[in-house]
Amino acid sequence: MGGKTPLVVAVQVTKKGQQVVLWMSRVSDFHKQDLHSWAQYHLQPGTVAHSDGQAYFGAVQDISCEHRSVVTGGGPQSCQAGHLMWVNTMLGNVKQSLVGTCHAFDSKYLSRYFAGFSYRFNYRYDLSSLVPRLAYVAVQTPPLPYHL
Repeated sequence: MGGKTPLVVAVQVTKKGQQVVLWMSRVSDFHKQDLHSWAQYHLQPGTVAHSDGQAYFGAVQDISCEHRSVVTGGGPQSCQAGHLMWVNTMLGNVKQSLVGTCHAFDSKYLSRYFAGFSYRFNYRYDLSSLVPRLAYVAVQTPPLPYHL
């Protein structure tokens, strides 16, 4: 893949097309087995999943989800595909956030960066529970050394 990180990005949207929840997960590789594991953890049966036409996204059908794919090709036209608009928007926001905040970052910490960005996005309107959630997580989370 030449310096690229295998990443699955999913955005849940309402019937009106408004984004609700963001998931960004680093996967070991783009194989059907990796996507199957990801889908089992993140998707509920009956979910309609849209993709850019890559064959490995067919793994969502194994867990009783509907898969709709549109082959977008590459380049700028792939970013204009309506069904992937929020995914492309979130990827752009993450890239800008990492470049603007971190200036330099190590790829081994990408999962932590993605988790932080997703968390802030997913809880952006739930400010009243910010302090209770922080206290709960601080008490429940064991130390996590860098080597893990």
